[in-house]
Amino acid sequence: MTGLSAGLIAWQAKETRRTAEAGNAGVEVGRRSLEVSQGVAVDSTKARLDARAPRLWVRAASTRNEVVMGHGGSGLPQPWPTERSFRRTDDDFQQLILGAQVDVKNEGDRSQRVWIDGDTELLRPEGGNITPGSGRITVFLNPGESCEFRLTISKPLHEWAAAWDARKGGNTDAAKTVGHVICSDPYDEGVIDRWAIELWAYPVENIPGDLAGWRIRNGGTNPPLVDVAVLQQTRVYYLSKHEDRRLETPALPA
Repeated sequence: MTGLSAGLIAWQAKETRRTAEAGNAGVEVGRRSLEVSQGVAVDSTKARLDARAPRLWVRAASTRNEVVMGHGGSGLPQPWPTERSFRRTDDDFQQLILGAQVDVKNEGDRSQRVWIDGDTELLRPEGGNITPGSGRITVFLNPGESCEFRLTISKPLHEWAAAWDARKGGNTDAAKTVGHVICSDPYDEGVIDRWAIELWAYPVENIPGDLAGWRIRNGGTNPPLVDVAVLQQTRVYYLSKHEDRRLETPALPA
């Protein structure tokens, strides 16, 4: 092969690579442009759905004055005497109950249907509906109206004792319960909002020097008897709730 022929072949190979690279670059630019335009369309749809979405305010009340409840002679929960101690295993199945109050207000200009899930009791209004079997509470709130419910956790003494011991090892799940506030706008193409309410309770502690003795904890110590947190609202956007088609957000290029 002459030097001229070799040079020609090398030049052709270089041009082929350059053309291929240019084509690939064009494809990449097109892909990125498509992703950006899809992202803009999604943002536009979200803004439109946000404009007509529910506006609820969910707040947990202070738990500073919460007390431990138990079932007395009447069968109804009542404040448990703080001076009364417990014995393992004699009192292992004595139920103790704690809870926290949560307020929900409709701050929007449209009436909303609100669902409350969990071990809850509706305090007001009195017109809430409870779904048989699930315990779900349904409340209709007009603009400016609010409702109030109590999220509770109930366990027998032996489970509370185990939860206290588990906390010393860093495990708080045994003393935790979770409730949810859910609100969906009335549109098929719309949003569903959800708030998780997490509650922890530590009603009893072991009596020092008495392996079988347990007592009600002092509410002013750490951790508190009851601690509650309303987690950040999550909003899911739907192209169709009936078909369970969610609005997916494309991953934008870096």
